[in-house]
Amino acid sequence: MENGDIVDVFAEQRGDIGYWGTHAKTIGVQALHGHLAAPSEASVIMASLGADPFANVKHCPNPDLLSITARKALIARADSERKCDQSDIIVDLKLTELRDVAGVKAMNWLINQFGCRVDQVKIRRVAANGKDHVINFHRDFSVKTMQVMLNDETEYEGGRVIYATKDGLYQPRRGVGDVVIHDNTVAHGVSALTSGVRYSLFMLALPASS
Repeated sequence: MENGDIVDVFAEQRGDIGYWGTHAKTIGVQALHGHLAAPSEASVIMASLGADPFANVKHCPNPDLLSITARKALIARADSERKCDQSDIIVDLKLTELRDVAGVKAMNWLINQFGCRVDQVKIRRVAANGKDHVINFHRDFSVKTMQVMLNDETEYEGGRVIYATKDGLYQPRRGVGDVVIHDNTVAHGVSALTSGVRYSLFMLALPASS
């Protein structure tokens, strides 16, 4: 069974922040491997996934949101969970733990930007593993997702989020501390991580029935 065939199971189990795998048979996967996509491909991806072409992705550049001390503490927490050659680590946090590390001001700012209940908080550490894995284009199981970059994109190669929009495939530049928020009508994937380690903080709002 291809990894792409089990993505929905893993997405829900992981609170829906995607599953790294080959996803060889999924739509738009070539674009995630750096191949030039036709302008119409974004429309095909959105139509296939039932995504909203007018959905909003909120990007808040905020390099001073988390102090260096806070980011190092969150990164160290993810590193501490690493076993053997494990390349993808997800650590669950309580809001109180985030408050203790990031401070009340930063946590309240994040919650206010998120704009709804916070059901899950996670740190994710992804390291290049030589397998050229991607996160396939998908719509989230979570009704709303926030991602905060804990290290800068200059510290790794690849691992870039790509959105399918009415204007084509869009790959925003995200610096350390930047915040991106979207709901589950947005189609997006992540390009192959070819070197380095990427660290992110997530807040998730799950469907009411979850």
